[in-house]
Amino acid sequence: LRIEAEAAGASLRLTREITLTEGQPGTIDLTTWLAGVGPAVLFATLVARTAGRITGLDWTTGQPPLRHPRLMLCMTTFRREEAAAASALRLDACMAGHALAEAIHLVVVDNGRSLALPDLAHVTLIGNRNLGGSGGFARGLAHAVEQGFTHGLFMDDDAWVDWASIVRTWTFLAYVTEPAVAVAGLLTRGDAPTVVWENGALFRGNCGSLFKDMSLLDSDGLAAVETSTGRAALPNVYGAFWFFAFPIAAVRHWPFPFFVRGDDINFSIVNPFRILTLPGVISYQAQDFSDKDTPLAQYLSLRCDLLQVLLLDHMPYRFRWALWVPASFFMRMLVLVRI
Repeated sequence: LRIEAEAAGASLRLTREITLTEGQPGTIDLTTWLAGVGPAVLFATLVARTAGRITGLDWTTGQPPLRHPRLMLCMTTFRREEAAAASALRLDACMAGHALAEAIHLVVVDNGRSLALPDLAHVTLIGNRNLGGSGGFARGLAHAVEQGFTHGLFMDDDAWVDWASIVRTWTFLAYVTEPAVAVAGLLTRGDAPTVVWENGALFRGNCGSLFKDMSLLDSDGLAAVETSTGRAALPNVYGAFWFFAFPIAAVRHWPFPFFVRGDDINFSIVNPFRILTLPGVISYQAQDFSDKDTPLAQYLSLRCDLLQVLLLDHMPYRFRWALWVPASFFMRMLVLVRI
């Protein structure tokens, strides 16, 4: 078994090897080996000299967690009974018997009051008025506060999230040294699940997706995604609500309790989160966002962008942006108009 470490931004590659013995676990201690290296990408290579079977490969630590998060998964749904029920049943099955079963719980906020679920040990169904996604997440956050959860994780009903991504997020939040850290999950394209739609985003008068259209099959691109986790904080960075985990104690401004386009942009930026992305935390959308781009969605996006430009205190050149955002929108519509 070979473990290699490639230092970020440098032509330095370190290698450690061990020979595995049948029936016995093998361990490579990275603590002293990587001392002084700084940020690096680690990867494992296995060379089979004889026939054999690998039962597991894990990154482990002897350091106890700094905290034990109580994580509430919140999924808001409206008249998507089949997708919401499938997600609830799948996640409940994943939690059953898992070591984190008592630390993670799913809350489904049903804005359509049309979803029926069986009694599930790890899922709570809350009926709600049709107040949009933002209103549903606000209701879920209220439930989290009432029940004493320390962290929330907002997720879409039409995005598929692997249980391993949730476990990885919980573990990261348990060990992270900055208590205000939030995690934004990567989203793939609906028509190409190995291509990135967004891995975090910046708001600069409009929405700028990071790593958009990068292939997950490209090793150099994956290394760039990996090393971006430890980068310096970016201004006006936000995480979309298909996967956004955050510490509840850091929330100063709640989601609006009614429908509003761009609620995730505002929630991320106005609260004092330190937003990071995390390798291996991925959501898969069933329908590509470009398929949802209707005239109404375009109008709501314009309204959202204008509100952010005018309301965000740390938005530079806000009045210049307030003129440019609608002007660029109407110019784009004139170009796209079909006679």
